[in-house]
Amino acid sequence: MHSTHSRGKARLIIVVLQLSSLLHLIPLPLDHPLVQIFQIKTLNELHNPSDHEISLCDRLLGPDFFPNSLWLMSMRACALYHLHGKIARPCIYVAILHDVAADYGQAERQFERILALDPNHIDDIDIYSNILYVQDNKLKLSKLAHEFLALDKDRPEICCLIGQSYAMLLLHSRCSRLCCFQGITTLYGQSMRKPSNILGERLNLTVPTSLPGH
Repeated sequence: MHSTHSRGKARLIIVVLQLSSLLHLIPLPLDHPLVQIFQIKTLNELHNPSDHEISLCDRLLGPDFFPNSLWLMSMRACALYHLHGKIARPCIYVAILHDVAADYGQAERQFERILALDPNHIDDIDIYSNILYVQDNKLKLSKLAHEFLALDKDRPEICCLIGQSYAMLLLHSRCSRLCCFQGITTLYGQSMRKPSNILGERLNLTVPTSLPGH
C-alpha cells in the first residue's frame, strides 16, 4: 500500500512539473489572469494546490480584476480545503478534532461568504459538505441538505451533500437507497463506517464530483 501511495505521489509530482512547463507555452504572460486561472483550476482538479494558488486567487479577487467572482471565490475555498486537508491528515493518529476543525476554518468561512452572496450556489457545495462532516456539524449540514434538496435533487453535488447528511445521522438505509439510485459507492461505504474510527474515515473521505451519465 505504501508503494502504491509513493507511485501515485510521484506521478502527481510529474504532472505538476509538466503543468509548470506547459504554462510557458501559453502565448500570454505568466501573470495574465487567464494563465493564473488555468493554473488554479488545474491544481484544484489535481487536489494539489499550494499557498501560491491561494495567493493567485487573492490577487484575482482584488479590485483590479474580479472582486465579485463567485467562481474564483469557490476556487479559493476548494484550494483552502485541499491544502489544509493535507495538513490535517496527521491528526488522525492523535485524534485532535479541534485542530482538524481549525485547519478547515478558512475554507468554511469562504464558503459561507459565497452562500451569503448567493444562497443557491450549487457549485462545489459537496466540498463544503465534506468540511461540515469532518467538523461534525450535524445542524448546519442537515439544514444545508434540506435547503438544497429543493433546488435540484439530481445534481451530483447535491446528491453528495444529502448522502453526507444521511451518513452523519447514521441513516444507513436512506444513504443506501440514495447511493444505489445515483451510482455513488463511496458515500455508502462511509455511511457503514465504525463509529470508533469516525475521525480517520472523515479525514480520508473522497466524494465523487460527477456521476455516471452526467
